[in-house]
Amino acid sequence: YSPVYQVAHYVEDDSLVSLPKDFYSSDDIVSRFIDLTIEVADERPFFGVVSFTAPHWPLQAPEEAISRYLSVYEQGWDSVRRTRLDQMKRLGIIPDDLKLVPRDSGAPPWDELSDEDRRDNVRRMAIYAAMVDEMDRNIGRLVAKLEQRGMLSNTVVMFLSDNGGEPKDLDDYKQFQPWIGENYNLTNPTGDADSFVFLENGWGQVSIAPHSGGKGSLTEGGTRSPLIVTDYREGTGTVTINRSYTTILDIFPTILEIAGVTRTPEWFASRDFFAPTGKSLWPVVLGQETRVHSATEAISTEYNGQRSVVLDRWKASSLSPSGETWQLFDLEADQSELVDLAEEKPELLSRLIGAYESYADEVVVITRN
Repeated sequence: YSPVYQVAHYVEDDSLVSLPKDFYSSDDIVSRFIDLTIEVADERPFFGVVSFTAPHWPLQAPEEAISRYLSVYEQGWDSVRRTRLDQMKRLGIIPDDLKLVPRDSGAPPWDELSDEDRRDNVRRMAIYAAMVDEMDRNIGRLVAKLEQRGMLSNTVVMFLSDNGGEPKDLDDYKQFQPWIGENYNLTNPTGDADSFVFLENGWGQVSIAPHSGGKGSLTEGGTRSPLIVTDYREGTGTVTINRSYTTILDIFPTILEIAGVTRTPEWFASRDFFAPTGKSLWPVVLGQETRVHSATEAISTEYNGQRSVVLDRWKASSLSPSGETWQLFDLEADQSELVDLAEEKPELLSRLIGAYESYADEVVVITRN
């Protein structure tokens, strides 16, 4: 699927697996996981990871799944983005006064597209939605099998994504262009095994609405992703939304706590492992605590020379490898990162930058200004 990995290798027990003609990764990965649960003794606990490749590019899905969504996106990305914003506000997912990031200049207004471009883009988003739908269906199939085998009532399921949405296209991956052009049909977004389709800018902004940026940047649009935790041991009747700040680093400590496993820093050190730096979010899930990280704990991130640090409601970020310019945002009032408070609150910004520098020294960040 790229010049580096010219074949999508599927491996089991260190051996390459031959794929059936009707192979679709979301179906087969879950089917294999279900098979593996049969091999687990009734009383033996297990930990499993189901790693979907969906909905990563190339966007591909069964035609019957794509067809279900063709009419859904005919209204275009401008209308869909506004509708999603309004619906998230109604559901209480985002604050009522949160503003939508302006449409990126790389995506023209929907009503300025030609009829052909609209048809292609409708199909592009329908393929993406179909991939998510097929993933969702398979998660349901897995949960149903666990219930059928009497395992679900002693199971915790966590669902999360690895990053925010990606508003990019083939032009952003110039190193891939020759290889993709030689091996795929790029004339139209069919969504079959021979096509290589990106979500691209207009729909990419829909997938991260109302936030800014996207995959590859330390904006909220690039780093916020869904986390759903379901404790089937306690039933499934209660749904709550918690806005406590948490990171991927908190998943491992959470799993250890769920499993009743205690590991001291000395235990990790004796095995030449790094002790986890995150915190268990389980007390928050159980309603025993209101937040995972304290208001005085700074959480820093570095990615390809970009920097960010979050402290309580405040976020400082520098998206340029030069590190010359830092911005400051109030995530409680402005998740969209539209109002830069750097000049208004210089002392706070300096404090956050200092926290980042301490982190960078501690973990030995290589890319420094």
